[in-house]
Amino acid sequence: MERPNDNGTHMRHAQHMRAFVLMTLLCLLATPVAAQSAHCLVAAYPGIVCRVEANTLHFCDGDTLPFDDGQQKNHQDRLTTPDLQDQLHIAYRTSNDVPAVDEEAGRIRYEPFFKKIYGQNKAAVAGQLTKVRWLPSPGRRKVRFSTSAGAAKALSAVSKELAKLPGKFRKYLKTPPQTFVWRKIRKTHRLSAHSFGISLDLGIKWSDYWQWRKPRADGTIKYRNRFPLEIVRIFEKHGFIWGGRWYRFDTMHFEYRPELLIQACRKQ
Repeated sequence: MERPNDNGTHMRHAQHMRAFVLMTLLCLLATPVAAQSAHCLVAAYPGIVCRVEANTLHFCDGDTLPFDDGQQKNHQDRLTTPDLQDQLHIAYRTSNDVPAVDEEAGRIRYEPFFKKIYGQNKAAVAGQLTKVRWLPSPGRRKVRFSTSAGAAKALSAVSKELAKLPGKFRKYLKTPPQTFVWRKIRKTHRLSAHSFGISLDLGIKWSDYWQWRKPRADGTIKYRNRFPLEIVRIFEKHGFIWGGRWYRFDTMHFEYRPELLIQACRKQ
């Protein structure tokens, strides 16, 4: 037989547990990183992402994705088994500082998010591609880019601004960039951003890539870049990140990631 105060004790315990669970869920979006991440996704994908609440990302069509899987991860874990919070764990830096070790904003991608927005497979992505004129002028070719989330419009705006740059920059731009290719990143099981029609490789002749560099004695990578920042800044203005901002740099790489370029969501 229970003692008279047991029910009260159990009720208080249950109330405390419910409060704890509620606070835990709220804290998932109350921490600066999570709250900022939620704001950035909603702001960057209007009409596509409607809200993030109770650890769930809600698309405007009713579909959902988990926001945080609750696992403790190092940088490699975030690359190989990411969630949405991991994807936004590192703020994008637009200053010209050399990236710190593992500072690679945008290199972490949660594939279900990109498949939802740009297409679940090669055919689905290809069905949303359009042709964007590269540097509008006589004889210039067009490149294929996704129409989803404003990606193609952003690239068109970039192209028009690049066309106004002084002639000394033309050598980096005259060859139309490589864009849509459904493929995995070399030596990984992860899809390249090229698979979603939101990435381009530009100025390959002047590019630098971390795997082409011999590591220092302590294992760190010496940074190198020969690509003009005047070009980079135009891309960034229109929602594209640059692989030259990564510790494991890839200076030919540009990728449409508007959630990382919103003013309040990036490092200065």
